[in-house]
Amino acid sequence: MEKYSRVQIFLHWLVVLLVVTAYVTIEYRDIGGKGTVTNSVMKSIHFTCGSAILILMLVRLWLRRRLPPPAVRPVLPPFAAALATAGHYLLFILFISLPVLGLLNRYHSGKVWHLFWFTGPVAAVPNPAVAESLLHLHETLAVCGYWLIGLHVLAALYHHFIRRDNTLLRIMPDKRR
Repeated sequence: MEKYSRVQIFLHWLVVLLVVTAYVTIEYRDIGGKGTVTNSVMKSIHFTCGSAILILMLVRLWLRRRLPPPAVRPVLPPFAAALATAGHYLLFILFISLPVLGLLNRYHSGKVWHLFWFTGPVAAVPNPAVAESLLHLHETLAVCGYWLIGLHVLAALYHHFIRRDNTLLRIMPDKRR
C-alpha cells in the first residue's frame, strides 16, 4: 500500500480544516466585542469545530489501529520512524484532549453554550473553579498545539523537499477527477 485509504486522507484534511477554523474563530471571537452576536457565533463555531474534531479524531484513531500506515520509501532510520510515530500520537492526544477539556469547561461553567446548533449541557451546580482550571489547561495545550502543528508541517516539508521520500505524498488526495 503506497497511500493512506481515501477515507483516512479525507478525514485528515477535514480535521485540518476544522482545526484551522477552531483556532481562527477563537482568536477572533472578540472582533465585534464581548457579549455581541458575533462573539457568540464565533464561540459556537469554535465549540462545534472542536466537538467535530473530537469525533473525527476518534474515528481516525480507530482507522489507524485497523489500517497500518503505508511504508515510507526510502525507509526511515529507526530513530526517525520512532519520532514520526511519537509525533503522530502526540497530535492524536492533543486533538482528543483539547475538545474534551473544552467540553468539560463549558459543562462546569454554568453558562449557556451551543454545540451543533443545540444548547449544550450545563452542570446543575456550576463549579467556576473547576471550569477555570479546565480552561487554563485547554488554553495551554492549544498554544502547545501551534508548536506541534508547526513541527508536523515542517517535518512534512522536510521529508518532501529535502529527504525526497513519499511521506507527504501518502496523505495527499489523488489527482483523479
